[in-house]
Amino acid sequence: MIPLHTVEDVKSAEQNAVEAGVTESELMIRAATAMFHEITEHYEDIGHAVILAGPGKNGGDGVVLATLLDGAGWSVDVWGWNRDDNAEVPVETESLEQIIWVTGVQQLKESLESADLVLDAVFGAGSRLELPEDVIEAFGIVRDQQESGYLPVWAVDLPSGVSADTGEASEDVLSADVTLTIGLPKVGLYQQPASGICGEIRLVDIGLDSAIEPKSASACLLTSDLARRALPDRRTGIHKRTAGTLLIIGGSPNYYGAPRLTGESAMRGGAGLVMIAAPSSIIAPIATAVPELTFLPLPVSEHASAAARMAEIVGKHIDEHDALVIGPGLGTETPVPEFLGQLLGFGQPGRSGIGFGSFTDPEPVDPFTGRAVIDADGLNWLSGVEEWWKVLSGAELVLTPHAGELARLLEVEREVIEADPWKHASDAAKKFGQTVVLKHGHTVVASPEGPVYVAEYAPVGLATAGTGDVLAGLIGSMLAQGLSASEAAIAGVAIGSEAALILQEWAGQTGYLASDLIAAIPEAREFVRTSQPLISVRNQS
Repeated sequence: MIPLHTVEDVKSAEQNAVEAGVTESELMIRAATAMFHEITEHYEDIGHAVILAGPGKNGGDGVVLATLLDGAGWSVDVWGWNRDDNAEVPVETESLEQIIWVTGVQQLKESLESADLVLDAVFGAGSRLELPEDVIEAFGIVRDQQESGYLPVWAVDLPSGVSADTGEASEDVLSADVTLTIGLPKVGLYQQPASGICGEIRLVDIGLDSAIEPKSASACLLTSDLARRALPDRRTGIHKRTAGTLLIIGGSPNYYGAPRLTGESAMRGGAGLVMIAAPSSIIAPIATAVPELTFLPLPVSEHASAAARMAEIVGKHIDEHDALVIGPGLGTETPVPEFLGQLLGFGQPGRSGIGFGSFTDPEPVDPFTGRAVIDADGLNWLSGVEEWWKVLSGAELVLTPHAGELARLLEVEREVIEADPWKHASDAAKKFGQTVVLKHGHTVVASPEGPVYVAEYAPVGLATAGTGDVLAGLIGSMLAQGLSASEAAIAGVAIGSEAALILQEWAGQTGYLASDLIAAIPEAREFVRTSQPLISVRNQS
């Protein structure tokens, strides 16, 4: 488990390391060396780097990094702000003399014209948000050069002008493609607006883990290592029905792609048998696309009277499955509310109720006590049911809302959720007594007890239609394979993130589809399981 830390935590860990015999110079060398490896592993060829270095330790890290890159054959220019003395930088004078020191606006412009990489090492954790005018000007010159062509920016520790504690940022900050955060992950970098400024966040290890004082963490990174502990192992002799059976309740004439994506995702995630309960009119196109799925045809009707028949059909099959996914593409119009109310033990909507918030029960049905993911229109239905969590207290649920859906569940405005998403995800988990997966920025997993787990990555390509359905299928698959609600959520988010990263390697940052994501799930799942990447068929062709 990797806790997210405050600036005070980092300073304390560094001080503890120094008191244990590690010099500040050694910490600086470790940081620069680790960043050097990150850069040279990313760039196969040597190039021209421009490093913007400030007066403190962060600038010192940048200067040491400059000498390492220079020694590896890179052309390196350093623009320094208030960096007049490098006496405390742990490098030889001869190495410093090999670096080209850039001064003035014109020299910086000329240097950037041939640059392959810019490194922002001006300010680090604990520095002010307000940026000096000279730094603002330098950042503006970089942005001007970016308008002329692609010029990546990597931040050393964090983008200058970002708060490592709160995620607040200066309006003049220079956005990074990659942030090499040093020593310990900083809590503010995973919060908005910082998470949209940092790009991909990579943790640079300098040995501070052993120097941090143990304490209970309110937020931790959701990593592949964390998910690996929960993933089930396949054993010889396993059968499709013992590998996990999942029932998906979803789909409508306008949204038959959603259950199809959920179903295929669940199978790619390892479920042995997946059945979709959907209106009979939409089954043919789904079956054509994914013949491995099985189906439970439901009546096609817009009348409330069909709800009882639908609940009866589905109810007979619930106990045959290890878990359910409720909601993808289901719709919210009649007879959906009546159907879900009867299926899950809320009874039928009473005539005196407004919408479907009040129920009577002429033929009592026991409340649902199984295991399920509730997504999309399933969540929209829940948000209209008064104190639904009391009725479903015996169930083990994973709720997968985006910010708007969570706002409806908590009866607040969307802006309230977006202002402090981790807090509200945690509040919802405690209020409802269920696991909550909030899809906003870095996806978070919150349980009634324990810390909030924050996804290590937030691939921007996931902002496309259908990826929420894919995630619901992955989590449902994990539930069906025997994981607890929180374990299933963690594993599903980790595998989904890794699948997106795999796609980025060959398709780029955006433009891939939810169905492309599904194709990458087996490779992503195997990486999470073993920590070893597969030799992809794509790479062999």
